[in-house]
Amino acid sequence: MTLLAYLPGQIEPVESFSVPVEQWTQRRKLPVGSFHVQAGDVRVPAVLKRSPRGLQFFACAPGYGGATAPKSIEHQMAQIELVRGLRTAEEYWTRADR
Repeated sequence: MTLLAYLPGQIEPVESFSVPVEQWTQRRKLPVGSFHVQAGDVRVPAVLKRSPRGLQFFACAPGYGGATAPKSIEHQMAQIELVRGLRTAEEYWTRADR
């Protein structure tokens, strides 16, 4: 999952989080290959997705993701800390006394 992708021939990436929902919905109908994501040293065709919570993101198109390996312990710990931080921020911003 990545938040940045490229249109063919473009240098500047498209930010998934900056695209309005209506425009994202329309772009999801474009053929595979309309957007590309960076996968190591190469750009591969991407698909546009939306998580159950509404996060818009790009993913490698089927068959282009390459080999995957299990996440390292360090990567898993970083993900856990990120989620904890987001929960703390959410609690702060949704407090009634704020």
